Amino acid sequence: GVQDPDALLRNLCGFDVYISSYSEYEALASQLAKPEQILLTPRNLVPCHPTGVMLQWWHLDRLLKHKRFRHQLEKYDVIIKLRADLIFHAPLTHAGLEDIPNGCFQMNSDHSFYARRATFF
Repeated sequence: GVQDPDALLRNLCGFDVYISSYSEYEALASQLAKPEQILLTPRNLVPCHPTGVMLQWWHLDRLLKHKRFRHQLEKYDVIIKLRADLIFHAPLTHAGLEDIPNGCFQMNSDHSFYARRATFF
């Protein structure tokens, strides 16, 4: 889990944060994002994937397909998906996200991934 929500916020300074997570993380989600940018699901309603599908994909897919969030996310050039338990060695910056080629998908296991909006939609 997230050890220090304030450090996470400092590392994401300058970025809009949208969250899809489990209902039990509502208090933490509320520290990181505006209420209208949070989508929570009771854990017992999350489908079980015996094939090993990463639930980070499931949560991202929920945000991308949800009518309210899709409309908001379509305005961004780049979409980044991060796990909240990441340890940052330096704050995230826009500089490294400017030259992402269309159709390229950057990922680091299930910890983080990003691409141009068109790759997700």
